[in-house]
Amino acid sequence: MTTFTILLFVFVVVLFAYLFLIEKEIVFKSRRKSTSFYLILLLGVGTIVMALLNPTTLDENMRRILAGLIILSFLMDAKGFAENHISVNAMDKKGIPYSEVERIVLLKTKNQVKVNFFRRGMRGPLFVLNEPLEEIVEFLATHLKEGTPIDILLDEKK
Repeated sequence: MTTFTILLFVFVVVLFAYLFLIEKEIVFKSRRKSTSFYLILLLGVGTIVMALLNPTTLDENMRRILAGLIILSFLMDAKGFAENHISVNAMDKKGIPYSEVERIVLLKTKNQVKVNFFRRGMRGPLFVLNEPLEEIVEFLATHLKEGTPIDILLDEKK
């Protein structure tokens, strides 16, 4: 194996270790299965399958498999609420501290809760959570700074 392949292997191991640690830190995870989720899954698995079905040298096969794993790492999108910050993407280790949040809006729909927050007068990204509304409100009430408004909207469409 060449030096590049070894470095790529080390990179993939460190990347997945980091992503697992970040995801483990998140208390309420926001996940959406959109079309891009399935596209990334297809590309990643397709790359790995092509490496296994079209064997060449060991070095090239390792690179293809590692490339497929790097593509699949995009599926580990750790967004949500951690103990001490709001994580808006997996590569932002510090996230947004709860002390900077000015307002939270929760929209309760049929089987999910949509959460949006405001910071410095601007709206943050939308999180879609599958946890009960009561648990989310209790968590936010204990972690946000004193006096931060939490608006709860109920979607009564049937």
